[in-house]
Amino acid sequence: MGYDFSRMSCLLVEDNEFMKGVLRIVMDSLGVRNYYFASDGKEAVEIIQLRSGTLKAAGAGGIDCIISDVVMPGIDGNMLLRWIRRSEHSPDRFVPVVMISGMVDNRCLTTARDAGVNEFVAKPFSPDIVFKRIQKLIESPRQFVYTPTYFGPDRRR
Repeated sequence: MGYDFSRMSCLLVEDNEFMKGVLRIVMDSLGVRNYYFASDGKEAVEIIQLRSGTLKAAGAGGIDCIISDVVMPGIDGNMLLRWIRRSEHSPDRFVPVVMISGMVDNRCLTTARDAGVNEFVAKPFSPDIVFKRIQKLIESPRQFVYTPTYFGPDRRR
């Protein structure tokens, strides 16, 4: 099934300049025209708030998908994800989040899952892998679960 991603808006959170270039190529190859880069979680929170309406700029639209690295200085990907899912200041607790990391072990995956990640991509990756994760978000969305200790997509597969 083909998709037109030209109107989709993505926030790409990555601190490494080389990986930013790779993500730019991936977004362009998928046809995504509206993507924004943040170098860490703090900058990502500012962009999310600016584009969501919390601090709405003229002509700014919301974020449809977030793709974030896990390991970054300052506010890392997991801290950002916890803010998105749990903070009362988060403008969209349901926004799909895809985490990417070169450090993929059981602890890393469990931490991201328990923070509320939708999908996970291991580095190195191809545009096809990213497309398949976005396609999964669209075609097989998981119901969100709220408990006193967790908010996010159902962790059961």
